[in-house]
Amino acid sequence: MQEEEVIYELRTPFEYAYKGDYRTAKFITLSPPTVSNMALIARLKQGFMQAMAGDDSKRNSGQQPAGDSDDDSGIDSLTGDMVMALISMSKVDYAGYMETVKAVFTGGRPSAVSDVAKVDGEEPLNSTLLDKMTASDLESMAGKFIHTFIVTSALRTMQM
Repeated sequence: MQEEEVIYELRTPFEYAYKGDYRTAKFITLSPPTVSNMALIARLKQGFMQAMAGDDSKRNSGQQPAGDSDDDSGIDSLTGDMVMALISMSKVDYAGYMETVKAVFTGGRPSAVSDVAKVDGEEPLNSTLLDKMTASDLESMAGKFIHTFIVTSALRTMQM
């Protein structure tokens, strides 16, 4: 099953130039990752899986880990913000992880064009536009992207 594009509604809109006019960005369209950014996506997946493995200590202590439940709804109840909280509380290098997130969203190089994130569904997100976003929006958008396109499929595969 091919994943669909998802919309991330900006909590804090920002101004940007588009075809000679100024606009206010209201949302970012997130598309499924492609093979062109597979190495970066693999780092995001591995970071999440490391955070989940570190969460095993909670299982051993009797606490319920993030997203765990007695039925299959655990995956469905997991949110992007929960994914980011889990990663940030783990031993994963969060600053490095967020640099990888930024590279995924901007195409990885200063002159590159993103194929996974478009401002208002039209303008490819680049490092100049990304720098206009709040840190809170970047983290939440990263959580939505990682949850939608990486985590859900990885966890469903593990359940099979």
